[in-house]
Amino acid sequence: MVAQPRYFLTAAGKRVYQRILDARRQSMDAALGHLGAAERSQFMRLVEKVLFGITRSPAHSDHICRLCELDVCPEETCPVNCAALARS
Repeated sequence: MVAQPRYFLTAAGKRVYQRILDARRQSMDAALGHLGAAERSQFMRLVEKVLFGITRSPAHSDHICRLCELDVCPEETCPVNCAALARS
């Protein structure tokens, strides 16, 4: 795995982070809500390929994934992290 710097959020920072994630989830649900389960799965596979393709370096991966949800996309399966490892 790519060595990731470890940062810690303050309580206020965690609240802001959560609001950002909630807003992103709402936006994505509105945009993708009309897709069925199979279409969402296909869309995810395509997005993963695009993310893998655009990742240039480990430093670039930090920029792309700065607000990722690690519970949803753990480092070991993250297409951006995998691309960064392949390019390092």
